Amino acid sequence: MSRAAGACGRPGHGGGRAQGGLWRYPRRPGHGRGACPLHHPREDRPQADSQATESRSRTPLVYLAGVPRTTTLEEVFAAAREALVVLECYKMDEISYTTDFLKSDILSPAPDLVLLYSANAARRFCGLFKGNELGERLESARFVCLSQAIATELPDPWQRRSIIAQRPDEDSLLASLASLG
Repeated sequence: MSRAAGACGRPGHGGGRAQGGLWRYPRRPGHGRGACPLHHPREDRPQADSQATESRSRTPLVYLAGVPRTTTLEEVFAAAREALVVLECYKMDEISYTTDFLKSDILSPAPDLVLLYSANAARRFCGLFKGNELGERLESARFVCLSQAIATELPDPWQRRSIIAQRPDEDSLLASLASLG
């Protein structure tokens, strides 16, 4: 994979390097600051502590992340001026399925429950059934979602049959499944 990364280190932002197939992001807040128009310079970032000028962490936390992902964790660390190294270690790729495969292997018999662990998976799952009659086979299925953000990706009729874990963690998700009996 050869994607150019910028002074900020992010792929597609122009410059940077990959190590062993993993993109390495900068270690310190402000590294390459001002060089990447897609990121706010240090002065524009919210401050968790007005006395903070550099990272409070002596050693950065390494965050093994995938693409796509939400940037909430990275934003929290930047606002707190904590050192964070983001290593992209996987990329989700869509897989196309034939209608025959969906009918024979996924919908025969139709599932009673669909477990959705990510918003991307929910969007992709819904896309498999959009514009065809196959979605009708899921008219009695329940959708167990790890979070509200995931349930929001479902069409309205499926949202009404969704169960959302109390907390976005595996224990809560399993408790949601167990509550169904």
